[in-house]
Amino acid sequence: MDAVTYPDEKVSDFLVENFIPVKIPFAHDREMVKRFNITWTPTFLVLDTEGREHYRFVGYLPPKDFIANLEFAKGKVFFDRNRLGMAIDIFQDVVDSFGESERAAESAYFLGVSRYKKSHDVEELKSGWRIIVDKYPKSEWAKKVSFLFG
Repeated sequence: MDAVTYPDEKVSDFLVENFIPVKIPFAHDREMVKRFNITWTPTFLVLDTEGREHYRFVGYLPPKDFIANLEFAKGKVFFDRNRLGMAIDIFQDVVDSFGESERAAESAYFLGVSRYKKSHDVEELKSGWRIIVDKYPKSEWAKKVSFLFG
């Protein structure tokens, strides 16, 4: 991460604009490692201001995929806090801007759920989930929505 991803200007700009990054030295801060259940490095946690975890991912990612994960994580914070309009915008952005990333199908899933929770209209749920069936038919997320589309 230190050699490729962190030095990338888009990554550093995204981090500074959207997060308060904290790097915990795995080998030296055993208390924090235990507190956050970190078992491998790198582990990325997205916490809110109260210290609640909203998203976690483990392992190296190249810059574009790293940003896609962080953008999704931002959407999860809004989703978990029931700020559905913001969550919808962010999940849609991940689908549109990072369509080839692993997070795109998951974003489409939460896009549908967020739309449904906001409107209580099942067609809004289906519209998000249809993206998964159409664009990511082999994904884990397609299996999760398969009951709806047969």
